[in-house]
Amino acid sequence: MLLLAADRTETRTVAALLERAGQGPVAVCADLADVLDRIDTAEAAVLAQEALAGPALARLAAWTAGQPVWSEFPVVLLAGPGGPPAPPAAVAAALRLERPVRDADLCAAVAFARRSRRRQWRARDGLTEREAIAADLRRARDRLEVVLRGAGLGSWHWNVETGAVAFDDRWIGMLGYAREEIEPHVRAWETLTHPEERTRISAVLTDHLEGRTPLYVCEHRLRHRDGHWIWVLDTGSVVERAADGRPLIATGTHLEITARKQAEQDLRDSEARLRAIIEQMPVGVAVAAAPSGELLFHNARAVALLGHPLLSSADIGGYARYGALEADGSPRPPERYPIARAARDGERVEREPMPYRRGDGRLTHFEVSAAPIRDAQGRVVLAVSTFEDVAERLRAEESQRLLASELSHRVKNTLAVVQVLAAQTLHRATTLAEFGDAFHGRLEALARAHGLVLRAHWNGVDLRALAEEELAPHEGRVSIEGPAVTLPPKQAVAMGLVLYELASNAARHGALSAPAGRLHLAWRREPADGGIRLTWRERGGRRPPRDRAEGFGTRLIRRAADLELGGRAELYPEEDGLCWELRFPAPVGPGEDHRPSVMP
Repeated sequence: MLLLAADRTETRTVAALLERAGQGPVAVCADLADVLDRIDTAEAAVLAQEALAGPALARLAAWTAGQPVWSEFPVVLLAGPGGPPAPPAAVAAALRLERPVRDADLCAAVAFARRSRRRQWRARDGLTEREAIAADLRRARDRLEVVLRGAGLGSWHWNVETGAVAFDDRWIGMLGYAREEIEPHVRAWETLTHPEERTRISAVLTDHLEGRTPLYVCEHRLRHRDGHWIWVLDTGSVVERAADGRPLIATGTHLEITARKQAEQDLRDSEARLRAIIEQMPVGVAVAAAPSGELLFHNARAVALLGHPLLSSADIGGYARYGALEADGSPRPPERYPIARAARDGERVEREPMPYRRGDGRLTHFEVSAAPIRDAQGRVVLAVSTFEDVAERLRAEESQRLLASELSHRVKNTLAVVQVLAAQTLHRATTLAEFGDAFHGRLEALARAHGLVLRAHWNGVDLRALAEEELAPHEGRVSIEGPAVTLPPKQAVAMGLVLYELASNAARHGALSAPAGRLHLAWRREPADGGIRLTWRERGGRRPPRDRAEGFGTRLIRRAADLELGGRAELYPEEDGLCWELRFPAPVGPGEDHRPSVMP
C-alpha cells in the first residue's frame, strides 16, 4: 500500500491507522515521482489530492493510459478543504474521501481498493493462461500442419449427424480436384470410392462408429479426377460422442499408398514367378529362417527326393527327425545339416555328399549345397539349400571305374596274347609271307571275338553267335547245334581263337580241304557238373598222318583250353576224319535250349 499525504502529521496518522487496521505494510512516498517508481508492484495507493501536481502528474497520466484492459489502478484520494476543487484526469476514477475522514471509512476504502486490485490480477492471470493456451493451440496446429504436410497426409473432419465434412487442401489435391469441385459432404467421399470396395469400407466404418474397434483403418481406392484409381490408407477416429454413445464428430487422414500397393503387387508377382521356377527345378529346394532354422518353404521335388513330406520344424533341433546320415552310417546331428550351418553360422556349403535314409527305407545319396541370404545390413535372415540324388551317378562312376580297370586288364592280356601269337607264328613260319598270313588270320579271330565282347558290353558272349562268326567263311559246309550258353569275356576270346585254329587246320589239312568234307560243331551241358562238352567233328576230308608233328595251332588249342577256358582239349582220330573234344566249366545262362542249326 502506497501513501502520499499532505504533510507529516497526516502521513503519520494515516500510516498508523492502516497498520492498526491490518492494511499494511504501508510504504510512505516522498512525492508523486516516488509513487510512480513503486506503483507497478503495489496493490493500491492513498494520495492527498493536493500532492497531485508538478511534472510527475503527466507521467502518471501516461502510465494510466498505457495500462492493459484488465488494469485500473485503485486510488483512494484524500480531498478536503483547501485542496483543488476536482481531481486530475489521471485519477478520475479514484475513490474520493472528503477530509476530515473517519477512520472506519478510510480503512474500508483501502480494503476495497486492495480487493479490486487483487481481482484485476486474477483476471490478468486468467487472461494470460487463456492466451498461453491459445498460443499453445496455435503452435500445435502449426506443428500438426507441418507433420501432415511432411507426411503427405490429407485430413478430414466429419460431422457424423449432419454429414458435413471439412476436407483440407491436400485431401482434395490428392485426387486432382479444386476445392470448388468437391462438395463438403460425406456424399462426395462415398461417390469417389471404388464400387467393389464400398461394402467392405462400410463394414469397417460401422464397426468403429458403433464402438467395436478403437480406430477406423481401411485401405481402399478412390477415383482421381483424371479417371484412374489411387490407393489410400484411410485412418480416423470418433473424437466426440453424445451421452448415449452416438458418434457426433470424427476426424482422420488419407495417405496415398498407390506406389506401395503397386510394389506389393510386383513383389507378389515376383514371388509367384520365383515359386513357379523353383517348383520346376530338377533339384530339391528348402528355405529356412535364420538363425532359428525354422523351415519356411520347399518345392515338390524335395518331397519326391526325401520320400516323405517335409516335417514341420520350429528350430534346428527338429532336423533330428530327418534321415540324413554321416559317412559311417550313423545319424547326422541336426547342427551338421548344411541348411542349419548356413542359417546359424552363415556358412556356405558346396555339393557336400550326404547319405540319406528315405521315407520308404531305401538308402540313397545326396549332394547338398546351402547358402545364407543376407539383408542390406549384412545380417543373415534366411538360408536356402538345394540337394539332388546322385546315387545313379555314383553307381555309373563306379561302373566306369570298374570298366576302365577291366579294360586295362583286358588290353594287357590281349597284348600278351598278341605277343605270344606273334612269337610262335614267327617261330613256325618259313617265310615272311607265311608269317603274315598266319598272324593276320589269328589277329582277325582275336578281333572278332573282342568285337562280340564289346557288343555285349562285357556282359558275356553267346557261344552260338561266336561260332557262327568264326565259321562264316565256310558257310554251307558246317552244322552247329547246342543249347544257349553265355561265355564270360575271357572265355569268349579264348574260344574265338580255338575255333579259328580248328577251322584253319580243317581248311589246310582236314575236312574243309576237300570238296566233300563236312564239319559238325556241337556242345551240351554235362548233367554231372554243369560244365560244357564241345565236340568238333570233321568228315570226308584228308586224314593227317598219325606221326605228323604237333603244330603251333594244336598247341594253342590245348593251351587255351587249359589256361583260358579252365578245362582240357583232346584230339581223337576217327575212321573218316577226326574229332576234337573240349571240356570246360561255364555259367548257366537263362533260357538254355538245344537248337540244331545248319549255317546257310
